[in-house]
Amino acid sequence: VGSLGNSTRVQEVTRRVVEQFTAIVFRRCNSVTATVDDSEQGSMAPTTATAAAAAAAAAAAAAAVYIAYKWTKNWRYVSVGNGRCILLTGCDTGFGRHVAQQALDAGFKVVAACYTEAGAATFASTTATIVVADLTTAEGVERVVKAALAAAGDAGLFALVNNAGLCLPGNVDWLPPDAYERSMALNFHAPVKLTYALLPALKSTRGRVVNVTSVDGVVALPSTAAYSASKHALEAFSDVLRAEMLPWDVNVVVVEPGTMRTPLAEAFADGWLRSFREAPAERTAAYGDEWARRHVTQTNKGMEAAMVDAMPTALELVHRALLHPSPPSRILPAKGNAKILWTLGQLPDSIRDRVLYSLVFPSLLPLTLRPPPPPPPARPLHTSLRRDHCDLCRQQISSSRPLHIFLKASGRQECG
Repeated sequence: VGSLGNSTRVQEVTRRVVEQFTAIVFRRCNSVTATVDDSEQGSMAPTTATAAAAAAAAAAAAAAVYIAYKWTKNWRYVSVGNGRCILLTGCDTGFGRHVAQQALDAGFKVVAACYTEAGAATFASTTATIVVADLTTAEGVERVVKAALAAAGDAGLFALVNNAGLCLPGNVDWLPPDAYERSMALNFHAPVKLTYALLPALKSTRGRVVNVTSVDGVVALPSTAAYSASKHALEAFSDVLRAEMLPWDVNVVVVEPGTMRTPLAEAFADGWLRSFREAPAERTAAYGDEWARRHVTQTNKGMEAAMVDAMPTALELVHRALLHPSPPSRILPAKGNAKILWTLGQLPDSIRDRVLYSLVFPSLLPLTLRPPPPPPPARPLHTSLRRDHCDLCRQQISSSRPLHIFLKASGRQECG
């Protein structure tokens, strides 16, 4: 009972479930014993049947206890943050801002790291501690670490939530290496540096590290090579960190959202087109500008259909990753397309590649891969000769002004 949490309601429900099904198992065992005693005086056939019934009853009891555990797991979190301090990065807009607001509402002391002064201004009316910094620089990381430790005080830092990130879309054929370096700098190296600096404080409080990756960190979609690579790296880092922190009871949680309605997702198609047009001409000539324009139109339509509100995912992160006393190692949000894409990622490679390509580039082939247009149908010889004769007559009449006037005056109709 104690392993299921501290909630009185959970303890009471679990106690009743265990008592009821323990009684059922005892009754079944007594029935089996009585049947065995009777079978010693007669046939042994009833023994097999009653033993099977007892095994089924035991299995049903175990299944019921498991169902009760799953049913009550969502109750097993404290209702408030109790003033515990958390550091959250990427709070300027979108998902990070929603998480910060939900954490404040839950009673946490929030240190919100923003990239711009405009983003920081949105927290002016809140109790959050704001720090403006560029996390791709050593000075920015140091500034954020000092602000978090100062705000935590003697109580210590409870959680680090690495949410800041950027997406630089583009096909591998033309996306420059600089895009990979910039993506890794913010999406991977910044969380690693913050974790390294704050891990001693988190170990002392038995706190937790929450890394917001993406479903792209599980299954990589075409045209997201730089973004997916950085998220896969953060997933691997989180797996190692979670195992190494077991002796210190530091929880490491990975959140893998799908496509949410955020500025990052809304700018995806325009960013892809910009990378296409800024690439060297020899890199994009084989695709064609028409192909790029049609892809952007299709991407915008697909993103509009796939995007969901970020607020439910932010609420799920706060409840399951921060408030829960025993958070899961991974959170695949219920809202959005994350679970669908995760399922596609389990397909065999040959099938998955074709499915993902058809999802991202559904209809139009690159310019040089399209089949040549069919030649026009050949005209019959007699039709061709007749048309050539008419063309010649029309040219002769048009070139002779008196003849043209005479024919018009005599009632002739111009044809052809």
